[in-house]
Amino acid sequence: MIRLIGGDDKWSGKVEIYRHDAWGAVCDSSWDMKDATTVCHQFGFIEALEAKTGLSSRESDRPIVMNRVACTGTERRLADCPFVCTGSQQCSSSTVAGVVCKPRPDELRLVGGSRTSGRVEIYRGGSWGTICDSNWNETDAGIVCRQLGFSDALEAKSAAHFGQGSGPVHMDGVACEGSEEKITDCPSYCWEETSCSHSHDAGVICSDGDTVTTNK
Repeated sequence: MIRLIGGDDKWSGKVEIYRHDAWGAVCDSSWDMKDATTVCHQFGFIEALEAKTGLSSRESDRPIVMNRVACTGTERRLADCPFVCTGSQQCSSSTVAGVVCKPRPDELRLVGGSRTSGRVEIYRGGSWGTICDSNWNETDAGIVCRQLGFSDALEAKSAAHFGQGSGPVHMDGVACEGSEEKITDCPSYCWEETSCSHSHDAGVICSDGDTVTTNK
């Protein structure tokens, strides 16, 4: 079992692996894209965008359980890769390995808020971008929240309530009916390049069943 911690989203972070009833870190010595690709594939992501090295281990203080990992990139799990087999793993750099994995097209994330709220960002054309708040309402927000696995939307936020994003504005004029499964199933302006600026980035506050986080 592996996990990513301390990243900006679920596609990035320090790599930790579970062994002998405890989580441990991976030394970044010899860590490269083949190792990162194996980790990303194990999570079910398409591929690795970056093999991160030089990450501090102080925050988690996990023991080093793998050192000088040497994946070919074809393994199904990180645990299937060769590494130095010593009882006590010595990491000369004292820094740990991480990854940035490539999201699938039209994946969503919430940024700048909490687990249940934030600026809506969508992955498209190889980059994260935002949604313009033109005509943005609770029906649109509800599609986003349900796509992310929440029960519904509590509120649709506009005017970059959760801060301004960067990169492209991927969608403008979103007009969901409420029955769509994904935000990309909703009508929006398709043929004309948007003039919307990041001061109009759309956001949401989602309801997680009986648990509500507003972060207004």
